[in-house]
Amino acid sequence: MTLNVDSPESGWAVIHLDKNGQPGDHIGHALVRQGENKNVQIQLKRKVQPGEKLIVMLHEDKGKSGKFEFGPASKVDVPAMQNGQMVTTQITVQ
Repeated sequence: MTLNVDSPESGWAVIHLDKNGQPGDHIGHALVRQGENKNVQIQLKRKVQPGEKLIVMLHEDKGKSGKFEFGPASKVDVPAMQNGQMVTTQITVQ
């Protein structure tokens, strides 16, 4: 999957399954820099279908720099917050 990501800080662009409008399990991630990131390649753990909704969420890179540390074993790279809200957007697979 390829996306353009405008990030308020360096961290991770994370693809989550859409679970009734809320972020579900994450299925892919890529490191992004602060500002505009064009053509970010995100390798997905499973196939997605046209019309399927996904949530792109920014996560902080708080642990070991450049290593994604979020999942059942670690919650170091937490979702990025802006004005008290998680930085997310919903997309529809084309």
